[in-house]
Amino acid sequence: RRLLAPVCEALEAARGHDVTASGFTLSSAMLCDEGYVKVTDLSGNPSRGDVQALAACLAEMLTGRPHRPDIPIAGASAELSALLTEAAAGKVPGPAAFAARLERLSEAVLTG
Repeated sequence: RRLLAPVCEALEAARGHDVTASGFTLSSAMLCDEGYVKVTDLSGNPSRGDVQALAACLAEMLTGRPHRPDIPIAGASAELSALLTEAAAGKVPGPAAFAARLERLSEAVLTG
């Protein structure tokens, strides 16, 4: 969540300028020494949208390798699996909505 929230903000801002960051990958995000995340590249895969790209990145972060977000991840909660599946299918309306759902999942885990 801490790494993807600023990425979601950047992708949502890009949408505000009519830029869809379909090519976003984990290698497009840099964790800077100052502690902030910098998005370096928004171009690339035109076959998916920014939310699908976020889902793919989250799936890769959780598994440690490229992983299709529409394929269940062993040990993932039903809520997390639903977020990944819906985002991969383009059913999450945007990066801000993705971030909000990720935040709710994080809060549920912390308050458990």
